[in-house]
Amino acid sequence: MTRKIKISDTTLSDSSHTLRRMPLSIEELIPLAEAMDVAGFYSAEVWGGSTFDTCLRYLNENPWERLRIFSRKLKNTPMRIIVRGQNLLGYNPLSMDVIKAFAEEIAKNGIKYARIFDPLNDIGNLEHVISTFIAAGVDVEGTIIYSQSPVHSNEGFTEFGSQLLAMGCKSLCVNDVAGMLTPAEARKLATSLSKLAPTFFHTRSISGMGALTYTAALEAGAEGIDCTIGPFAVSAAQPTIESMIHSASDLGLDTGLDQRTLRAYSKAAEYVAMKFATDNEDSNLSQNLISIHKIPVGMLVGISSELAAISAQQKLAEVLSEVTRIREDFGWPPLTTPISQLVAAQAIYNVISGKRYELKSREVINYLKGMYGSPPGEINPELFKGIERVSGRASLLMEPMMKKLENELRHEGVFERYEDVITYALFGQTALLYFKKRNDPSYQPQILQSVDNRLELLTSFMKRRGIKRLEISSKDFRIKLVKGFTKQQTQNINSDSEFEDSKDSEKKSIESDFLKLEKIISPLTGTFYRASSPSDPPFVTEGTEVDENTVIGLVEAMKLFHEVKAERKGIIRKFAVENGETAEQNGVLAYMESLP
Repeated sequence: MTRKIKISDTTLSDSSHTLRRMPLSIEELIPLAEAMDVAGFYSAEVWGGSTFDTCLRYLNENPWERLRIFSRKLKNTPMRIIVRGQNLLGYNPLSMDVIKAFAEEIAKNGIKYARIFDPLNDIGNLEHVISTFIAAGVDVEGTIIYSQSPVHSNEGFTEFGSQLLAMGCKSLCVNDVAGMLTPAEARKLATSLSKLAPTFFHTRSISGMGALTYTAALEAGAEGIDCTIGPFAVSAAQPTIESMIHSASDLGLDTGLDQRTLRAYSKAAEYVAMKFATDNEDSNLSQNLISIHKIPVGMLVGISSELAAISAQQKLAEVLSEVTRIREDFGWPPLTTPISQLVAAQAIYNVISGKRYELKSREVINYLKGMYGSPPGEINPELFKGIERVSGRASLLMEPMMKKLENELRHEGVFERYEDVITYALFGQTALLYFKKRNDPSYQPQILQSVDNRLELLTSFMKRRGIKRLEISSKDFRIKLVKGFTKQQTQNINSDSEFEDSKDSEKKSIESDFLKLEKIISPLTGTFYRASSPSDPPFVTEGTEVDENTVIGLVEAMKLFHEVKAERKGIIRKFAVENGETAEQNGVLAYMESLP
């Protein structure tokens, strides 16, 4: 009798995201969902953390409404989501009331399967999450994050699979986020895990081994695999559905997929994919480095982009080597979201600053505290200086959040429905900005740059002399200043005119106020926040007495938050950068008067 295997389609989430670095709009995906629904897939993956995040951040689209539309369109194909354990779809651990609300809301909106993993493969982080999803009526697929390091082994992965099944999972998945799983290792894992429960495999084609790895796993007894439709199967995505049907047929396996409807689906996908160029440059970059540094393509591209933004592309090799060193220091965690972001950002900071771990994000500090769980290896004890480990699971230690977050949204005047609170819990300021744009499509956030001292001087000079307009001509460097009391009266001056004398005088006047004040400097470029959330009071205000451990604000960069401390005793006299403004690296955030 021919053995049947199950193929899940990732085109609506993972693969469309890979194609363009963000999800396609729901209007672009509806034709694909309709064409795919009649082909006979085991499930359709419709949601993941990056999908949800970028819907809010870039598409100005409600992810929950996207889910409801898919639920209406996919009448024959069960929907599946990917869940980052106690982080759900976000980057930080969440309280149990948020986890419960999320599980119930996705079940209400039609999700049948949840593929749940812990970024560290820490079984203790998953017990309460898995039981909560099962109680909500969602079938849980316990997921093992495949990773290569001195502390990872197939025996360890198999034991982890046994523990997941003991918690109530109905099936298992081996998730190879970096595409590093070889056919030989896949065969071993499929053999051992398939004896325990139906086991699925998820890998990527970036290393060139994806299709071979799937074939080996299926041959050894794997229950199913994740694939994407041909036109979307760029190298960072999964192997193509079409190629795996042929491989399965050669093995005498039945996929149950209808070839005629697949051709129609492929044509619909080709029409959409042709609008967007695939990023072959990233693919070439990744193929050369994946096997050496053993990191996911998304992490690699993210590092490359961040270095390009600060004109430090020449540091790529050094940063990638630092990634391996940090991973060892951190106890060899698997490099999946959100841990991959913590490691990538820390590697960039270490290399660019030349001082390892002098700057650590709030998330890295929480990782060292144990808020993300326990890594598979030992953390370098030198990193614990000034940091105390917590005992217990973060989601269980946290106070309930839902009511507090709802009050914050009501305070901002943007609360509409219960799901908004969950979205806000997951993505904070990004979600809040989306809600404000939803209420007022013309809304634009106030994005201000730190003001250069010379611009401050010029602005002050203009105010004191009643000048309302400034025009600068680069030719001969001529400046035209227009006073407010008459539209006709103008004054043309050269760069070496009395304006320079006035500027020098103004500079002395302004600087005299700050000569005795200390500067609190921003450690990096990012968005400065004076409070933890919009409804929370500022960390400090002007006139507040502080000491070396007082946090005066947060700088957000690379989706991570960095605490800025006063670092000495004093009194905050003036903020140079206000809440929500852009802080420049080494720029002044605040002035303080030192105290003995």
